Amino acid sequence: MHLHSDHFTYLLPFHKGDHFFNGNTVLIMSRPTCTCPLMMMHRYVKLRDMKFGLLPELWLTSHGCVPTYSWFVAKPHAVLGSGVAGHLLRSGGTTTLAIARVSYDHIQAAG
Repeated sequence: MHLHSDHFTYLLPFHKGDHFFNGNTVLIMSRPTCTCPLMMMHRYVKLRDMKFGLLPELWLTSHGCVPTYSWFVAKPHAVLGSGVAGHLLRSGGTTTLAIARVSYDHIQAAG
């Protein structure tokens, strides 16, 4: 992961749409809100390093384990109820891109 003044990036090493196994760089921009993702990432990294400084993984649970799919699905279920499906994160990203006026062909190409 690379933290910058106005964004951060990290490598998503593989996913089901990555047919050539190249991975993808994820870029998250800073936002002037109280829920700024850059500020939240700085806080997360600081807390993760204080508790698990010797572990190389970026994403860890509070117990020091790499989160599983079921862990990610359980979080929205706990807040929003069991009617929420695992595609919540994907559709949320699609909605965010559409609101930002990204063209539909680019959204579709991103998977």
